[in-house]
Amino acid sequence: MPRFVAALFASLAVASAASATPEARITARLQSPTEAVTAGRGWTAIVLVRDGKQPYSGRASILARGDLGRWTYAARRARPGRYRARIVFPGGGLWTLQVRAGRRTARLASIDVRGAGPRISGPHGVEIAEEHGDLLVADREGTGFFEVNLRTRAKKLVSSGFDHPMFLNFGPGGFLYVVDAGRVWRFEPDGSKTPIAGNGTRGLSGDGGQATAAQLGGPGDFAFDAAGNLYISEYDNGVRIVTPDGRIATLAGVGREGYSGDGGRARAAEFGAPHALDVLPDGTVFVADSHNGVIRRIDGASRVVTTVADGFSAPVGIDARADGSFYVADARLDHIVRVAPNGARTAHGRRLDVPVTVAADSRGNLYVSELERRTVRRIDARTGRMSVIVRP
Repeated sequence: MPRFVAALFASLAVASAASATPEARITARLQSPTEAVTAGRGWTAIVLVRDGKQPYSGRASILARGDLGRWTYAARRARPGRYRARIVFPGGGLWTLQVRAGRRTARLASIDVRGAGPRISGPHGVEIAEEHGDLLVADREGTGFFEVNLRTRAKKLVSSGFDHPMFLNFGPGGFLYVVDAGRVWRFEPDGSKTPIAGNGTRGLSGDGGQATAAQLGGPGDFAFDAAGNLYISEYDNGVRIVTPDGRIATLAGVGREGYSGDGGRARAAEFGAPHALDVLPDGTVFVADSHNGVIRRIDGASRVVTTVADGFSAPVGIDARADGSFYVADARLDHIVRVAPNGARTAHGRRLDVPVTVAADSRGNLYVSELERRTVRRIDARTGRMSVIVRP
C-alpha cells in the first residue's frame, strides 16, 4: 500500500474516532426567583449552563411547555456559562422549562405561573361557567367576585360593592346569584344587584312573608331546583326555601342545634350549623350538616330527612350529582370525598389545606377552594393531577 494512502486511512480513522466521542452532558441551573412570576409580564430568567465540567459558551435558548403549548425564548450570553432570557408566559399554570444548548437540552425547572389580572385575596365560593370556559370566584375578604379564564388563568373583576361575598350560583334565567352579609342578591346584566332574600340582619324571622323582609340565620351556600325555588343553608341550624314569587319558609330545622329527626319531616328535625347544601332538579336537598359530621338528604316530594353519609369531621362543602352521588369538602381532611349512590367512598386530591368548597364540571374535574392557602385548585378527573387555578 502506498505510504500516502496508509496515512490517509489513519487520519480518517482518527477523525472517525473523534466524531464518535460522546458530547459532554449539558446541565443547567436557574438563579432567578420564581415566587411571583405572572403571565403577561416580563420575567428575566438567569441561567447557569455547564458543558460537562466547563462553562458552556455556545448559543442557547429557553424552551417553555405548558397547557398553552410550547414556546421558545432566545437567551443572551452574559459571560461563559451565564445566560439571560426575557420570558413572557402567555398564560398561568404550571410551565416546565428546558435549556437548549446547541442540539442538546437539559431540564431547568417547573414554575407555577400566576394568571394575569387583579389579586383574589380570599377565594371561597366557586361556580363553573362551562359554556365560556370560565370559573367564577367569590372573594370572601373583598367586596366582589371574579371571572377566571380556565385556559389562561387570567382574572378580571366582574362586580364589586358586596360585603364579603361567600357563595355564588347560577339560577333562573341564567342569572348569577351571590350571598353576602345576610342577603342573597341577583346580579343583573347592567352590573346592578337586586335583593332576593334577607334584610341584612341575622335571625330566623319572616316565614310566610316576603323573603326580602325576612331575617336569615347566617346564610351559607344556596342552590335552586328546576322549578326556581331557592334553598339556603343557615348556620343557625336550618334550611330556608324561597318560592319563585318571593315568599320564604323554613324547610328544615327547629331553630336549635342538635341531631335528631331522621325518618320524619325535615321541618321537625334538629341540625348542627349546616354550612352548605346542593339541590337536584326535583327539589331533593343534600345538606352538609357540619357540626354533626354527616350528610343529610331531604326528599324532594315527601320532605323526609335521612342521613346518607356519616363519619365526617367538618363537612362544609358539597356538590350533588344527578346520579345520586356527591362530593364533600371536609375542612379537616386533606382531600375531597366522593360518595357513590351505594355509599362507596373515593378520595380525590391529596395534601389540600382546609378545603371549604367543591364544584364538579360535566367531565368530572373538581374545583376546590382552600381556606389556608387561599387558592383554588383543579383536580383532573382522568389523571388525578392537581393544578392551581387561583393563587393569592
